[in-house]
This record gives sequence, C-alpha cells and structure tokens, in this order.
Amino acid sequence: MDVERVTSSRSEAELFLAHRTDLVRFATALVGPSDAADVVSEAMVSLLRSGQLAQAERPAGLMYRAISARANSMHRSWFRRRLREQRFADRLAIHDPDLRPDVVAAVVRLSPQQRACVYLTY
Repeated sequence: MDVERVTSSRSEAELFLAHRTDLVRFATALVGPSDAADVVSEAMVSLLRSGQLAQAERPAGLMYRAISARANSMHRSWFRRRLREQRFADRLAIHDPDLRPDVVAAVVRLSPQQRACVYLTY
C-alpha cells in the first residue's frame, strides 16, 4: 500500500487502522503475544505526541521503526531487571544462614503451583 504524507489526526487514525493488524503481528514476533499490543500502543502514542507521523515521508516505515525501538527498549528493561533481581537474590542467598542447599534444590524442582502451595502452607 502506497501511503501519502499524513496531514491530519483523522488521517493518522486511518493510517493506523490500515496497518494495525500487520503492526501487531510484527510486535508479536519481537516481544511475544502477551506484550505485543502494549508495544504497539506505546509506540503509536509516542509517535502521535511527537508529531513525527504527520511529517513522515513514509509513515508506515516510521510506525514499524517505532515499534522495533519500543520492543528493544522493553528487552533492555527486562534484562536490566533480571540482572538486578539476580544480584539481589545472590546477596540474600549468601547472607542467609538458615538456607539449606537440599531444600533449595527441592524447591527448584517444584512447579509454580506447587511452590505456591508450599509458600501458602508455611
């Protein structure tokens, strides 16, 4: 689809509606189905607030690029959070004198539902 330069908020909405299915599919490939809609929404809100979409020569390409950037940002945030959580967990494990390796190994083998039962029971 050849898209002309966007000049109004109405045409921005029409442009998004014309591409939304493909944009969500693209985001799903990047971040998975549970986060795809959020990535598309955040990318589109950012584009609309910045006014870049209205000035774009190729607005569809700009939307894909914004989604890709948002997905990359989400991945970076996820990895940084995982590293922080791991560092915190490592410190807890080192300083916990009551932690028994055999119990930790047994808990690791439990399913999330079984872990929840153990947690709620004790």
